[in-house]
Formats: sequence, structure tokens, C-alpha cells
Amino acid sequence: LEPRGLQVMRVFRECVQQHPSHSRAYARRCSPATCCLAGVPGSAQHVCPLREHSWDMFTEVRKQARGDPFFVSCQQLIPRRLYSWRPAELVDICQAFSKQTSVDQEAEQLLGRLLWRVERLLPCLTGQQIVRLLEAYTARRVREHDPKSTDLFIAAGPLLADAVGQFSPAELGKISTFYRVFNIRDGALFDALSGRLAQLLDNAGAQDKMQRKGVFRTTPLVSAAMSFLTSCGRLNLRTPELQNIFFAVSYRIRGAADVARMTALVQLAAKFGYGSHPEVGELWHGVNSSLQRSPVPAHSSKGYASQVVFGQLLLALVFDEAACHARDAALVSLVGAVQTSYGSSLAALDERLTRQLHIAELACELERPQAWALLNERKLLPFLSEVKSIEQQLISLPKCSSQQHLEVSGALSALHIRHNMEEELKPYVADVRVRSQTQLIEIDGPMHFVGRSHRYDLKSVLKHRLLTKQGWQVLHIAWYDWPVQFHSRLNFLSRLLQMPAPPALNLCDSPLAESRFSEVREAAGA
Repeated sequence: LEPRGLQVMRVFRECVQQHPSHSRAYARRCSPATCCLAGVPGSAQHVCPLREHSWDMFTEVRKQARGDPFFVSCQQLIPRRLYSWRPAELVDICQAFSKQTSVDQEAEQLLGRLLWRVERLLPCLTGQQIVRLLEAYTARRVREHDPKSTDLFIAAGPLLADAVGQFSPAELGKISTFYRVFNIRDGALFDALSGRLAQLLDNAGAQDKMQRKGVFRTTPLVSAAMSFLTSCGRLNLRTPELQNIFFAVSYRIRGAADVARMTALVQLAAKFGYGSHPEVGELWHGVNSSLQRSPVPAHSSKGYASQVVFGQLLLALVFDEAACHARDAALVSLVGAVQTSYGSSLAALDERLTRQLHIAELACELERPQAWALLNERKLLPFLSEVKSIEQQLISLPKCSSQQHLEVSGALSALHIRHNMEEELKPYVADVRVRSQTQLIEIDGPMHFVGRSHRYDLKSVLKHRLLTKQGWQVLHIAWYDWPVQFHSRLNFLSRLLQMPAPPALNLCDSPLAESRFSEVREAAGA
């Protein structure tokens, strides 16, 4: 009474023993001449990732393949013998397959299978090996999406924080980049990275003083610090040593006259709230000097002429609504530089820069009368009008509604409140618009807040401010305030729609603030 599956396997083994050439045919697939680990066998682009990475590893895999009668491919052999590999060998395998350029997603499938027991693998690795493992998964954009399974990056965070003293500046920069790519906000890890970078920058500054000279060149430490600052800005994280790192890096970059990084720093200064510091003023002076020069052609990707840098500067200049002649002049010069670079070929503008130009025009019209007058004086308003017409012709990428968006929509429907989801109000898209009313509802997830606080980030504040000044009543639902029970959600929305919208000047003083929103939560939970 042998089970059918075991019976089939027994018959297959007998066939292999009687015809060993069949087994050798499978094994020959993993030979140097006819390797089938990547791409199509026999093609000119066919390269075995294991053989390219390490000949010893390739020899070991080939040896196992020749002794395995069920061998089909390494993508199946490696996970099937997962526990026979040493941890360091698994890291090398992941590194090898992450560099594979095949289009059939074999590398992603193999990396996904190796995530099965990652909680057992990570404690057996050193800090440097964990960095290499995360680098392989980041290169292929592979991450565990099953909430019941262990996430590689979340599980690696505490281990990386404990081993932060072992990492080189390049490794510190890589770690911050990994978590920025996947939008993972690990506060404890970034606190540890912050302390380590601040220590290295202090040591470098002490050496500069001993040598009595300034370091005005881009070093791996400066690059790592810039990567860290960019990640903190993208993830809205604030660490204890963030300000010290910012100004230590700013001094070096300004001395090296690195315009591209100076533009990134002035945007980060606006996000971090350092705009009034004298060092930031020096950064703006350097950026303004570069804008006064003749911009390079539009096809150039160097320095401030790239579209990404243009967009960074535009947002940094409109975040603060306070009157400032220097910022107004810089904003007008920047719009003029964009016109000079792309005015003859507006089709070359990407959707992001087009939208940022529209936001800058709206901010000048509503809040910056001096900048608006300067734009009119330099005859830049027709150019902005053309950009706006181009934006209306662009097909916006579809915005996926989150689970909370759908829950809010369902609760509004239960209250018989007619509404539209993802309403376009150029240059913005409102999450919910109540029909026949001027009310908008913004559903704010964790990425709308600074670090682990309840303070809104600058982009959310700017959007709220500009929409409010156009006559909209913008209400907000923070992710941490949304009730769990359905009846509580109905009470929550009923009370919210009856309350006045937050003022345009300060979103932090809105009814959603901790001091004024308690009555809504209490009523919803009642």
C-alpha cells in the first residue's frame, strides 16, 4: 500500500539507475560550456552568475547537481538544500544572482525562496555580511510582503544597530539607502547611524584642525553623510545628531563648490527647519551664483541643470511663505533657468518638474506678490502658462487607494454623503471631495509626519496651505486617529465634518492636534 507519490519517486530512481546518461544530461546543464543558470542557453548574452561570482562556488553547485538525480536548475537546487549551505555561502549566492540581468525573473524567484528562514540566517552573519545581503535584495527590489512572515529589512535593523561601530563610511551610506528605497522608517537604526556618522565627522574635523587646513573635497564620509541626510529627509526622520551632521557636511560641500549637493542641502534645510541659520544663507548664496551663470543645455545631466535638482530648488523656495527678497529673486532666477534650458522643448519636461512649476506659480500668485511681479517683469508668466497647458495634457499615473482610503469611502457612503475619490485639483490630487460642498478630506499616513511625532511634514503643510487659500475647507484624518470599529468611524466622520477646517497658516493648530482633537476621538469611541 505504497502512496502514489512515493511510488512515482521509486520508479524514477530505478529509471535513473538503469539509464545513468539521463542523470548526466541534467548535470551537463550546469557545466561551464552549457550553463543554463541565466538567460537562454546558447545565446550570446548567456552568463552564469555563480561562475562569474566565484569559481569555487560554481564547482560546488555543479558537484551537487551531478549527484542529484532530480536536478533541473540551480533555482530549485539551492533552496531545496537550503540548510546544507553555510550562511556566508548563502550571502555569496544572493550576491551572484542579484547581478543577473535575465528578463525571466529567475533571480527574483530564487531570492524570494531564500527568505523562507531568514530569521535563522541573520543571527549567523556578521554586520558586513548583512549589508551585502541587503544590497543583493535591494538591487533586485525583492522584499517579503507576507505579514505573517519575517521581513528581512525589519529583522536586520536591530542587528545593524548593534554592529554600527564596525561599518565603514561607504557601508553606512548603503544602509541608509536600502531603507530609503523601501520606505522603511527604523528610528532606532537611524539613531545609531546618526551617532556613528557624527563621531566620524568629528574625528575628521579634529584631523583637519591638526593639519591646519580645510577639507574641501568629496570624500566617502561626505557621500555617506549626504546619503543619510537624504534618507532622513525622504523618510521624515529626525535623529539627535542630525543637525550636527548637516552643518558638518554643509561646510565641506560649500568649500568644494559642489553645486548639485548644495541644491540638495538647501531643500533638506527647508525640510529640517534650518532655513534661518547663517550657514544655509551661505548655501543659498552659492546656489544663486550658479543660477546667474548661463545654464547648460537641457540634454546635460550635470549639476543644477538636471530636472531633479530644478524641482528640489523650486519646492525649497516655496515651502516658507514669509516675505524674503533673496528667496523671491532666487525663485525668479530658477524659473528663468528652466525656461532657458527647456523653453524650446517643453515636451522634454517630466511630469514631476511640470507639477512643481505649477505649484511654484500658484504659491507666487497666492503668497508672494513680489515674486509674482518679478515673474511678470521678466515675462516668465507666459512660459508658466505653457507649462500648465502641458501638464493638463499629461496622463497622470493612476494613484492606488490604500485600505484606509477605502474604509473612509465606505463610512461616507454609509452616512449617505456623496463624494469623489482622488479628485484632481491641479496641481494637487485631493483624497476625498465632498460633493456640493467645498470640503476636502485628506487621509494622512505615517509618511506625512515628521519622524515619530504627530507634526506634519512641509509638503503636507504646503498642500494644505495652498488649497485653503483657494477657498477649500481641508479636513485631515491621521492614520493613528482612525477608529477600528465601524460604528466609531461613523461617529468620527460625523463629528469631523461638523468641525471647522484647520487654518491655512498653521496645520499643527488644526482640530487634529492632540489638544483639540480629543473630543472627536472620545465621541467616536463612545
